[in-house]
This record gives sequence, structure tokens and C-alpha cells, in this order.
Amino acid sequence: MTDNKIITDREEILKAIKYDLDKLAIASETLRDDREVVFNAVKEGGYAFKYASDTLKADQEFILKLIMIEDFSYNRPADALKYVSDTLWTNREFVLKAVDQSLEVWGVQGLPGPKRVFKYASDTLKDDREVVLEVVRKGGTSLKYASEALKDDREVVLEAVRNNGIALKYASDKLKADSEVVLETSKINGSALEYASDTLWINREFVLEAIKKGFSKYWRNGYPFLYYASDKLKGDREVVLEAVMEDSHALEYASDTLKDDHEVVLEAVRNNGIALEYASDTLRADQEVVLEAMVKFVGSDSPLQFANIKFTSDPGKMLEALKIDVETIEYADKGLFNDHNFILNAIKIDETCLEYADEKLWGDREFVVEAMKLDPYNLEFASEELKNDSELKKILEG
Repeated sequence: MTDNKIITDREEILKAIKYDLDKLAIASETLRDDREVVFNAVKEGGYAFKYASDTLKADQEFILKLIMIEDFSYNRPADALKYVSDTLWTNREFVLKAVDQSLEVWGVQGLPGPKRVFKYASDTLKDDREVVLEVVRKGGTSLKYASEALKDDREVVLEAVRNNGIALKYASDKLKADSEVVLETSKINGSALEYASDTLWINREFVLEAIKKGFSKYWRNGYPFLYYASDKLKGDREVVLEAVMEDSHALEYASDTLKDDHEVVLEAVRNNGIALEYASDTLRADQEVVLEAMVKFVGSDSPLQFANIKFTSDPGKMLEALKIDVETIEYADKGLFNDHNFILNAIKIDETCLEYADEKLWGDREFVVEAMKLDPYNLEFASEELKNDSELKKILEG
């Protein structure tokens, strides 16, 4: 077939590979050994390198030049690495240079260059402690491709996590359960706690130390730090107090006893009032706790929505709440909207509260008189009978 005719013309192949990289497969040996031709092909897509000559696949200088291609990590030119000669991947000097070069080029783009390169290194180099130490210091997640023995090497793993906390994912189970390694990891990237061994979450010393170092603000698999602690620790007052001061959501996973502990809940809502949602029924009716939650709230919807009805139906407590945020009147028990004194005191805080007055109050002459003291035109909201009251009309005309 014409399509399978060997291409021997240099200009023809340079044009052809812009549209079809597989054309390099039917290029002449000379063209598949041509640096410019192969370089341009790899820029378009790394898999084209499989068609290059064995000479180029083993050319250290040429491979290092490929790694320097701008956007080498995009459009998959990095796939070229899988076709590099095995002899180069056993070459210690080449691998370390390639790692350095990948860090220089891809590191600017925030990509794990060393990891992508070290993936192809020989098993011998992946088990070479000196090589692996040098590589993980430059790209911690390269630990993924280290030998099993070195994934269990404390110094190697510590160096890896110091570079990138996520490297803990690739450590041995033994080191994932090592509190010092995990705490060191968390200094770099708290979210790496996701990879810590479950056995650590029953260790009081570890959990308390992690919280005190501020790591409890990190969530693990979408759950707050305290979620993973043992039931015993969720009922440990010191542990929970430390946790809620760091992350108010931790209160959700505290024991029922501690959700009813005034000091614990107060500390939680001081961190963020939204924690009121997780307090006991008793404390969600406690004036000090609820008002503190309102003051310290960070968000859009007031924590008053979580208050116990014993709070929201209490006129005195609700008036104190309105002094903090008048818009929270919407959370008041509807029975208060028919409470003469409550509404009159509420409109003294803010006249907009008048719109919540029950229709029955507008038939109460005493209430309407007080409302008209604020604004005579409030008579328009009164019952028909009171609208026609001569004395009230005089006040309006007054």
C-alpha cells in the first residue's frame, strides 16, 4: 500500500509527523536516527519515541535534551521515557542527572518530575540507599518506586516526607504507624494524615500531640481529625478540649457526655459558633453558650438555627439574641410574634422587627399606640376598627 511506503525524504517526514506520529514508523532508518526529526516528533507526543533508532534511545545527551522540552509533562511527551534504553536506566549518573533536570523543568510547573523519572530506574538503583536518599530529597513522592526495603527505612522515609508529606502514602505499614514519622509528615502537609496507620488513632499521646501541634484542623478522608480517634479518646476531656479549640467541628464526634460539658461546648463555639449544632439539647438552650456562638460565628446562616426551642421561645433570651443580630428574629418561636411585650421591646432594638408582629396584635389598641409612637404611619397596619379610631387618627394627623 502507498501509505506503507518507506519515507526517505527529510522534509516530508517533518511535515508528516505534525499530523500523524505513526508516520515515523515507516520512516527510513536514517530518519529514525535523525535527532531533529525525532525531537520534533516527541514534542508532539512521547510515544513517537518508540520508533526512534536504538542509538537515540541509548543516547544520554539526547534523552536529557528531551526532558528539557517545554511542556514536556503535557501532551504526554513524557511518555518517551518508557522507550529509553534499559542500559541508561541502570546508569546511576544518568538517572540522577535526569532527576535533577526534571526537577528544574517540571518543578516550575509544580509537577513531580523526579517521581516520573525514577519510575523507570532499574530495580538495582531503586534498592540503592544512597541513590534513593538523593532522589527523595528532591522529590519525596519518588518513594513510590523505591524498593520495599527502603520504604521501610526510617531515614529514607523521613527525608521523603520532609520534601513532600504525601510521600507517607508509600511508606511501609510499620512506618505509617510510627508517631514521629507521621508527626514529621504533618508538619509538611497535614492532609497526609490520611495515610497514617489506624493504630495511631488509639494512641492518646500521639493524638494529643498532633492536636497541640495544630494538625487537627486537617481533615482525613473528608472527616474531622477527632472522627478517627478511639471512642475512649472521644470521651477524654483533655483531648476533646484541645480538639475543639483547634477545629470546632470536632465537637460532632465528642462523646455525648462532653457534648453536654459547658466548658467544652463553650470552647467549641468560641472557635466557631456553628459548633452549636453538635451541643446537647440542654446547652443549646443555655444563654451564655448560644449568645457566644452568635458572636463567634463565621458563615452565612446564624447558629441560632440550632438553638433549642427553650431558648427561641424565651422572650428575654431572644431579645438578647436580637441585640447581637436582629435578623435572627426569623428563628424565634412563632408564639413570640403574638407577644405584646416581646414585639414592643424588639422594635426598640430595631423597627424592622415590627413586620413580624402577629395580625392579632394590630387589633390591640395599646400595641398600636406604642407602634405609632415610633412612626404614626404604622396605623396603616392596624385593624379596620382601629384605623377608624378618632383618637388614633388625631395622632396620625397630629
